[in-house]
Amino acid sequence: MINAKRHATTTARATPRLRLAVSAGRALIAGVALAASAAASATTYTFDFNSLANGASNAAIQTYIQGIIAGTTVSGAIASRTYNGDGHVSGPTLGPDTFIMNNGSGGSNNFTMNFGANFYISSISFDWEIFPNASCFNGSGSTTASRNCVTAGPVAGNTNWPDFSLFVDGSATASFHQLAAASNFPQAIGTSGTLGLSNAHMLNFVDWPAEIAIDNLVINGCRSRSSESCLQHDVPEPSSLPLVGMALAMAGFAGWRSRRGARGTTRGV
Repeated sequence: MINAKRHATTTARATPRLRLAVSAGRALIAGVALAASAAASATTYTFDFNSLANGASNAAIQTYIQGIIAGTTVSGAIASRTYNGDGHVSGPTLGPDTFIMNNGSGGSNNFTMNFGANFYISSISFDWEIFPNASCFNGSGSTTASRNCVTAGPVAGNTNWPDFSLFVDGSATASFHQLAAASNFPQAIGTSGTLGLSNAHMLNFVDWPAEIAIDNLVINGCRSRSSESCLQHDVPEPSSLPLVGMALAMAGFAGWRSRRGARGTTRGV
């Protein structure tokens, strides 16, 4: 009877400790989960342009983008679903859904998106296309101008060869550059992959004199450099699984310490 009473007394003493250990472990896990969530709070903005009509103006494109990232200004752009390089495209294009391109007919060889000084872009990705036209081709009927174009071929430094360049924040060095492939009418289509931009504000997509276009633009960024999520764009985000595992281990250790203390109390009685 005495031993039973001692056991009951010991259990009564140990139970609050175990409950405290479990509560501490749960709180720790919740804290770790919250920290992991904060570290992964980067904002992704996606522009597929599909709500824009074929031939939508630069003003319409700007309104569309402002609906996703307020304060953005756009210049030199036009929307299209049907443009095919004046009939010279061979193979797929960015259509039939809407894409945006420089408004060559309006005299622009580039289009610009300026997201403002208080919006910071950490990375982007997009689909791109270099459209061909009759001013540069490898056919036997080449004019003098087109022969000048094809003399050097698709190499960097040949300013007459169709290409696509992305310049960031007014830099003279392209952050992304593609040359058209050699064909009867030089052209190219592809995806950029993810491009790290180190908190950029302005994107300028520049064309060789014909036409270039983009679609499915994805921007990772934030509105204020002082925000926690924006600061975390600059460092790799830690995986939450090792942190949760550590929390569980610490909770288990706390429980073991409590049980060990309870056994010590039993022996001391």
